[in-house]
Amino acid sequence: MTISISTNGTIIAQQCPELSVSSELNQPPETLGDLALRLIADSTKIYGTFVPTIQLLELYFGKLDKDAGQTDRLAKDAGQVGGQAEPPRVLAANIKLAELFSEMRIRGFRPYLKTEHNYTGRSRDTHVARFTTLRKHAEEYGFDREIPKPWRELVSQAGARHCLAFTDHFAETKESPADVTVEDAEDLARLLAKDGGYSWEATKAQENRFLKLLRDNGFTEQQPLATVRDKDYAVQPTKMPDIPLKTQAEKFRSFILSSSSVNKTGTKWAPKPWDTPTKYDLKREEGSGTRRPRTAQQAIDAIAMLYGFATKFCDLNIRDLKELLDYDLNVSFRNWSLRVRVKTGDAVRNPLAILYSNLKRWPEFDDVDLDWTDELLDDIPRTPQADVEKRKEGRYLLLEELDLIPDKVLADRKREEARLREAQANEERRGGRRSSYRVRKAEKSIRSQIKEVFRLVTAEFIFRFLCVWPWRGSNLCNCKLDGDTPNLFKGPILRPAMVQMTPSVKAIWRDDHNAEFWQVYIPPQDHKTGRRTKMEIRAVLPGEIPVDEYLKCREAFLHELRSECGALLVNTEGNPLSLRSLERLIEDIAFKYGGAPMNPHLFRDAHGDDCLMHHPEESENVAKGLFHTSDRTLKKSYSLRHNASFGANKLDELARRRREKREGELSIRRLKGTLSTNQIPKKTRHNDKQVRA
Repeated sequence: MTISISTNGTIIAQQCPELSVSSELNQPPETLGDLALRLIADSTKIYGTFVPTIQLLELYFGKLDKDAGQTDRLAKDAGQVGGQAEPPRVLAANIKLAELFSEMRIRGFRPYLKTEHNYTGRSRDTHVARFTTLRKHAEEYGFDREIPKPWRELVSQAGARHCLAFTDHFAETKESPADVTVEDAEDLARLLAKDGGYSWEATKAQENRFLKLLRDNGFTEQQPLATVRDKDYAVQPTKMPDIPLKTQAEKFRSFILSSSSVNKTGTKWAPKPWDTPTKYDLKREEGSGTRRPRTAQQAIDAIAMLYGFATKFCDLNIRDLKELLDYDLNVSFRNWSLRVRVKTGDAVRNPLAILYSNLKRWPEFDDVDLDWTDELLDDIPRTPQADVEKRKEGRYLLLEELDLIPDKVLADRKREEARLREAQANEERRGGRRSSYRVRKAEKSIRSQIKEVFRLVTAEFIFRFLCVWPWRGSNLCNCKLDGDTPNLFKGPILRPAMVQMTPSVKAIWRDDHNAEFWQVYIPPQDHKTGRRTKMEIRAVLPGEIPVDEYLKCREAFLHELRSECGALLVNTEGNPLSLRSLERLIEDIAFKYGGAPMNPHLFRDAHGDDCLMHHPEESENVAKGLFHTSDRTLKKSYSLRHNASFGANKLDELARRRREKREGELSIRRLKGTLSTNQIPKKTRHNDKQVRA
């Protein structure tokens, strides 16, 4: 007995081989064609609802095979539709279910429907739901992919740990969990973020959960630093019990922030031997400098780490700061941090160095011997600069690559706006002819589309801003539009003698001194270094930054949310954008359109590299734009690519110029040797010095 295909069957079912009920219908399906025939034979399933989804899956695999240059599986009978060739497709009978489900886990069905077919959110949800139902039917009919024995325990735990995409992929590609390396996990994370429709943050979170799953099952050899450290062991003063140490920590913080912490009992501030002392170093020697809140927090963090280590791992009852500064305890903490926590040398050394140096200046510790701290710090290895540059290199884009990203974001934004207008028009056309549930669902979908459009608007503005003027992330997040001292405002130039103007701005200002321009004002206390720099930023906002267009979209979005916010950058809820949210947004956009999860601070490196490589004479001006008083930091820190390879290229260029000069002089000598003075043209004889030069 065989199954007959009904007249309204699809080409998918017709291309599948006929299966015998007695022989093969009782076997688990292996291909999408087998699954289609099982659905046709099953009277309890409505096969017709799955036909459009199966056709899209055929087109999806046809595109994959065409992109990969594999034509052996493509359908041979692709006809002409409307004068154009039918898109390539792979017949359902040739699509293995194991390959199908694996491919969907990596790249996903939803991004394909959005980019290739321009389906709306509701249509994408429908096809994804049907694909999920197809997978459930396949499991009902006995389909079960073969999982290698070493992976079975991890696969059973992966669902609860929310890392199925990683576990399922490596179970098919690696014989054992021990074969998975950190580089393999990072490569898969990049693939998921690029093609799978995941954000960079979500992908990295899933990668860390997968690596922690490996760690918890005994596979720890390949672990990165972050997954070895499961929970934070430090105990901040706010979470300490009522002991003298809690009060001492807060008094110590206040002491660090005061100017008296800089120079006490004649102790000199020693700058690094390879640096030229600056005026700030001299102020520290005089005792007139100050410390940043971040520096004070690092000292408190060191106390929190020492206290947490002593109480949680050494079972010590610490009540006083002097008890915490025991030599054996500090040596044990140093060794544990380096060997067990696998921290880098700088991550261990820096907070301890800040703690010890300030304790030596604290009057309450004048009677405490801390001479042993220098020897302890000297035994901590320094982190090689090559390792720092390697980590930075994986998240780095050139300035010319960054300049292309805003236009790509704008193109996606226009597509999202078109979808939004279409959805709003459809909703107006339908009116109130549906149930309240469907109305609420449609309104929710439109709100999510509005938020996505505004997210792209914000991303485009941030990238255009940072590609012109690379502010620190904290300055960008804290930029205010209102208040007593707004950081960004539109008005007449109040101090024209102190503000450099472009020729176009100057021409307008000469005609009308009351003309209004977008201007930036950042007082000294809003800088990273606080009042210590005494640097006051007053400037006309560069014309390449489209602030008017962004503010117009921002105002419309806040009006839609019925929210008010004085910050320049707002999130999709109408609140000020936090620094971490800014970093996540830039990382996602930079990876999606540039291929590297670049953070906001690396824009400063990109500008520094571009300046030193193409416009070294402008280093002082670029440093001022980076809010630095000199170009020393630019040349030292913001020059990732300005290295020995750049010097080698310049030396090669100089050598080529010298060779060309020698060849030119030699050709002139040969010309003079073959021609007499009368034969040399008059112009050549008169310009002999110029030719020789």
